[in-house]
Amino acid sequence: MKTLQTERIILREWIIEDAKDLFEYASSPNVGPAAGWMPHKSIEETREYLALTMADGDTWALVYKPENKVIGSVGLHKDGLRGSSVRSKSIGYVMNESYWGKGIMTEAVREVMRFAFDELDMQILTLEHFSGNQRSRRVILKCGFIFEGIHKNHHRFDDKMIDLWTYSITKDEWLGMGTRRAPNYRFYQNRQCEYFPCHRIDDIEKFSCQFCYCPLYANPKCGGNFVLLSNGVKDCSNCLRPHVDYDAIVERLK
Repeated sequence: MKTLQTERIILREWIIEDAKDLFEYASSPNVGPAAGWMPHKSIEETREYLALTMADGDTWALVYKPENKVIGSVGLHKDGLRGSSVRSKSIGYVMNESYWGKGIMTEAVREVMRFAFDELDMQILTLEHFSGNQRSRRVILKCGFIFEGIHKNHHRFDDKMIDLWTYSITKDEWLGMGTRRAPNYRFYQNRQCEYFPCHRIDDIEKFSCQFCYCPLYANPKCGGNFVLLSNGVKDCSNCLRPHVDYDAIVERLK
């Protein structure tokens, strides 16, 4: 597989020396079960799994640059939901729980999306998660995938039946995301939100959801276009500042 990289990560082929890093997260009871597989019980089990993964050749090792450490994996697999006449792939991922909540997996998935659409010319991509996995759901929605439906009783795990939630995004939908295809810490949109956009704006592509709630609301010197109502409530319905001027908000917070 082609090596991919972003500001913080490298996606590369697996090597047998990755077994130690892989076992670190594959042995956790909080990682495997969320993806439908049991935790690894020994480093030998991990080495056997790694040999199969290397042979399949459809999964990257996710390397965290600051530590030069494998902290997860991202796969680009055959899409079992669509026929062979459709150019489609299914993305799968897993990550060391010590690195959850840092936006790393979102960054990795967006790069895989770019690779799949730009370089492999895929027509559609699929992503799935088991019921209850809200952490994975947040990654999926941040990357712009659209909910398709639920496959009830899709998987039996630990003597329980689990539903599978499925999402997809077409190449045209991805292209239509514009600057949101690779948003950074200054800009983010959530068009799945029922209130989007929560303020009127002429150019919707410039509307950022990064500050869903204005961090300066309690500051009477916020500098925004607000009106103080007779009951003391601050009415910010005509203020776009937190949605269009990230730097100004951060500077005022300082």
